[in-house]
Amino acid sequence: MAVPARVNLYRLQMLRAVGGNARRMSHNAPVVPLLDVADRLGVIVMDEHRNYEESAEFLKAFRDLARRDRWRASVIMMSWCNEGGCSSSPELADQMKQLSAEYAPHVVTTANMIGNYGDEESVDIDVQGFSHKGGSTFQQFHQQFPKKPTIASECCSCEQDRDELWPDKNHEGDFSGGCVAGQTNGVLDLNYTSGSYTWTLMDYFGEGHSYPRASSSFGQFDLAGFSKAQAYFYRYWWLQNRNGSADAGVPPLKFPRNGIRIVEPWPTNSSHATTRAVTVMAQGATVV
Repeated sequence: MAVPARVNLYRLQMLRAVGGNARRMSHNAPVVPLLDVADRLGVIVMDEHRNYEESAEFLKAFRDLARRDRWRASVIMMSWCNEGGCSSSPELADQMKQLSAEYAPHVVTTANMIGNYGDEESVDIDVQGFSHKGGSTFQQFHQQFPKKPTIASECCSCEQDRDELWPDKNHEGDFSGGCVAGQTNGVLDLNYTSGSYTWTLMDYFGEGHSYPRASSSFGQFDLAGFSKAQAYFYRYWWLQNRNGSADAGVPPLKFPRNGIRIVEPWPTNSSHATTRAVTVMAQGATVV
């Protein structure tokens, strides 16, 4: 599908607007214009290889990806595979390690693994990736491999819709603070974890989970590009310590009653947490 360059720019601007600085390209080689924008904006990128199989075709696909993107300013990491597509084959892990060392030796390797932690693939990659795992899994792995860096390569599938204009079973609530805070902080509070990739920045068609819904509801922005309540959670959480203000952002539309009240509390035991509720008004922001 052709995507206008302005759309690629807007998507990465949305990422920066909520305090994000990295994007995982799931689950295939990204288009060049998107990487061009990432290079200019300073967004760091995790490339991802989709097909993790012992065949000339799929190994060539990874080799081509590594050769194409290895000198990109934005590409700092390459993921060998995604979740169920990952394999515990020692032979395949060794081949991928050799290809990585030959064609992109300076790019960090990882894998978005959902299991089999500690197998040959875990040993061969530079950074251990975890898909939708809590802090206890990170801790157990760290005890076994204390010198291996870790990253939440996929995290935080918390469903929500923009405001609650449709009170029926086909739509999610307008905020899920406990889900966001629990999954995000449970990993980022560990000093041996390098970061977390939230699933997802934007809603997408597929994984609607209830008929007749056709799109997901994991995004911080809906299909039209409008922000949801959780976007302001991340914006406050990730940006408040940078500018020294309590800026929670200004929503692009006037919601009912000219604002949204985020009343669901989240834990305050983290050094980054200074509030239990956020009010985001259409004409300003107040943190209480």
